[in-house]
Amino acid sequence: MRRELGQSGTPGVRRQRFIREIFLHEYLAFANLSRQQKAFANLGDSETPTFFKRYVDDIFAIVKVCTEERFLEHLNSLFPDNIVLTFEKETNNLLPFLDALVIRRGTAIVTKVYRKATSSDRYLNFASHHHISTKTGIISTMVDRAVSICDPRYLISELSYIKRTFLANGYPRALITSVMKRRLQNPRRPKVNEEVPKPLIVLPYYHNIGEQIKRLGKALNFWVYFKSSPNLRALLRTDKTKVPFDSIPGAVYQITCACNASYIGETGKTLIDRFNEHMAAITRYRNAEDRLHGRHTVRTRGRPQTKDPRKTMEEAIKASAAAEN
Repeated sequence: MRRELGQSGTPGVRRQRFIREIFLHEYLAFANLSRQQKAFANLGDSETPTFFKRYVDDIFAIVKVCTEERFLEHLNSLFPDNIVLTFEKETNNLLPFLDALVIRRGTAIVTKVYRKATSSDRYLNFASHHHISTKTGIISTMVDRAVSICDPRYLISELSYIKRTFLANGYPRALITSVMKRRLQNPRRPKVNEEVPKPLIVLPYYHNIGEQIKRLGKALNFWVYFKSSPNLRALLRTDKTKVPFDSIPGAVYQITCACNASYIGETGKTLIDRFNEHMAAITRYRNAEDRLHGRHTVRTRGRPQTKDPRKTMEEAIKASAAAEN
């Protein structure tokens, strides 16, 4: 099952997507048995899933045949104004879920790595200007994924696929074999925090110089990591307009007063427009406050103020809670 999103790209929709992620984590996580029981309380025994797991916006559930529509309808009825879920049923005993292809074999399920039909199998080419550790790291990651996902009966074919893929991306056969063998013999383990952390530096990578700095880091006991330098496309491309952050609609902001009070707000307008609204509300509040206490207010044009200053102050606070501070 997957959630449905609106059109992507606009700041408002991106903010909605973020809010939906929080909603899914908080309300559809069903992290404990009591929450699951509460969510499925109105379902009959035949409609309650025998297995239910969620990762971000993807849900994997096992339900009885012909009850999936009722189960989906029930999930969408829990929060009808917040989110809409859709579902995908298994086809020929196969159902993709995240990076895994779940295969039903009788009463058991097994998994192997799932690739979309549109997958190009294009990875960082061996001739690219990157440190060798970056290239071998990609191979290691692919092997780790295969080991963690694949049922033993599919592991050999997946490793063969990985080898063919990296050969097609220009990697030497000997390097691929060496990295894969080392990874299979020494699987990745959780790192134990060092008592005394090493110093760390991050540098742009340059061929030969980078290797020398890496060796120096090992000798002097500090970490060296490399980041990619801007490529030619990034340097020459001018068709993408950069919008200043204060001109992008949609923001969460904080205003701090001299009295150490703070105001946190959210707006669908640009930051500069909302700031100007706050300043206008503060000005109206202060002018009304002066009139309320009989202090002289200089007016250069316009009609004399006749509205009750208390009413004006109240409206200013509604427009900006920062006005009364």
